[in-house]
Amino acid sequence: MPEYETDIPPLNETDTTITVLLKPAQSRGAPVSAYQLVVKEERKQKVRRAADVLECFSVPVSFKNASILDLPHYFAAELPPIYLTVVQPFSVGDNKTYNGYWNPPLSPAKSYSIYFQALSKANGETKINCVRLATKGMRTFLICPMHRKYITSWIKGPQCNHISRQFNLD
Repeated sequence: MPEYETDIPPLNETDTTITVLLKPAQSRGAPVSAYQLVVKEERKQKVRRAADVLECFSVPVSFKNASILDLPHYFAAELPPIYLTVVQPFSVGDNKTYNGYWNPPLSPAKSYSIYFQALSKANGETKINCVRLATKGMRTFLICPMHRKYITSWIKGPQCNHISRQFNLD
């Protein structure tokens, strides 16, 4: 996988999308067969795993099947290597279909992690390398009766950094 700097903000973020920068992987032996974008809903877990352990997603799951099976992750896109010959942006949640995987709008009421995988197949063996590209926090809605303002905020991570917009209720 290409090197990605940590804590780089996404290129753009809306209520239902997050735009990330995709970089082509350098082939180490077997050529890249496909790139995959995986969306994982961050649900509260009773048992925490080590933060530095990253598990790739070896079984492709569509949004529909993930919903039926109540799985926290789904494949939002699978891209052929020819699609990613240079660094380029990709909007997760753009409501388009990529190689049979629907990339549905993200829910403002949920928090997500976005993963990028490079898949290589050679000699009957499949290898996957992955990296977490971004996180998208849930949107909260607050009413401030004293000022008659409707305030919306994105909460990102445990430290709850807020990016807010205000709207008058009158």
